[in-house]
Amino acid sequence: MAAQDATDIEAEFGTAFETYFPDGAGNSMEVLTSGLAIVPHLAGVWAPAHLLFPEGNFTEDRLADSCERAVSLRIDPTGRFGFTMTRLRSGEPTDIVTTYSFVGGSTFSRTTDLEGLFRELFPNLDLDTLGPSVWMSAIASPMNHGHAQVRMQGEDIIVIDSVGGTPFILARCP
Repeated sequence: MAAQDATDIEAEFGTAFETYFPDGAGNSMEVLTSGLAIVPHLAGVWAPAHLLFPEGNFTEDRLADSCERAVSLRIDPTGRFGFTMTRLRSGEPTDIVTTYSFVGGSTFSRTTDLEGLFRELFPNLDLDTLGPSVWMSAIASPMNHGHAQVRMQGEDIIVIDSVGGTPFILARCP
């Protein structure tokens, strides 16, 4: 691998430093606790914008329609260190509840209530009938368990970036 030009490394370092230590390395505790600052602002109903607008063309009407009639998510802070996300169907809560617990920085540990998930996914089936090969795929999904970076991109957009999964972009419902 060829050595980089010193100005390229300097520019890349500058960008990384400004991103992860916006107030300087002396204020690293602010960076380490940045996820806690967003928890109170997450309360509300959100829609999966990346699924509603897969081409990136946002429309308020489609967002409002999804929030009222399709699947959306209600986020409730659970104190200073975390929040729950409950899947809604036509505005009513389902049994699919995911708990996010603060780890550090913008990282949260995520765990989905598996009993509730399976009641929703397989409402009339016994899990023993399905067998482990079916339900293990739901358990192993990065959207149900693991670590995720949770960041607000503004007052009305949240990005949840799963380790081992694709980013999940949520838009606040009107």
